[in-house]
Amino acid sequence: TSSSSDTTKNSKNSTTTTSRQQRQQQEVNQKEAKALRNTLLQTYTGDRLRRTLDYSMSSVGDDVSFYTRKLTEMERRLFQRGSSGATAFSKWKTFGNRRIEVGVLAQRAAAMETQQQQQQQQRVVTPDNATVHKRQRTN
Repeated sequence: TSSSSDTTKNSKNSTTTTSRQQRQQQEVNQKEAKALRNTLLQTYTGDRLRRTLDYSMSSVGDDVSFYTRKLTEMERRLFQRGSSGATAFSKWKTFGNRRIEVGVLAQRAAAMETQQQQQQQQRVVTPDNATVHKRQRTN
C-alpha cells in the first residue's frame, strides 16, 4: 500500500510540475509576443515608415538605389508608390495647364459607342425611310 500511495504522490507531483512549466512557458511566450508586436509597430508605423515615405517624395530624379537596397519588400512598394506620386505631381505642376490627353481605353470605348449608335441608326425604319425605299424601287 505504501508503494501505491508513493506512486500516486509522484504522479500528482509530476502533473503539478508539468502544468507549472506550461504556465511559465505561456508567460514567456506572451512576453515575447508583446515585445515582437511592439517592435513591428515601431518598424512599420514609426519613424522608419515616415522617413521612407518622406524620402520617396523628396527624391524625384535622384539615384536612390543605395537607400532602397536596405528596405523590406513592403517598404520598397511604399517607396515606389510615393516616388511615382511625387513624379506625377511634379509633371502636373510643369504641364498642368496643357491639354490632357485621352487614354487609349477611353478612346476605344468612345469609338465602340459611336459604332453602336451608327448601327442602331441604320436599323431604324421610319415612314420617311420606307417611302424613300419604295420610291427607289419603283423608279
